[in-house]
Amino acid sequence: MVRKGGRLERLHKRTLYEWKNAHRPTKHRHHRHKRRRHERDGGMRIEHILAQMDSFVRPRFGRSAGFLRMLP
Repeated sequence: MVRKGGRLERLHKRTLYEWKNAHRPTKHRHHRHKRRRHERDGGMRIEHILAQMDSFVRPRFGRSAGFLRMLP
């Protein structure tokens, strides 16, 4: 669960929005931009979103895991 009004909640909402738009189908089938051709079915966009989520969450829980190991 994410605390309301916190930094993680804002990041959570933003990544959900980006994730939803990464799967959005293209409207114009005959006029595709070069960027969209390089991103096969939004694959690169999804990998970028997952990398962002890892960079936000992993340091936070990594520090707490180290703290718990020090307890007797």
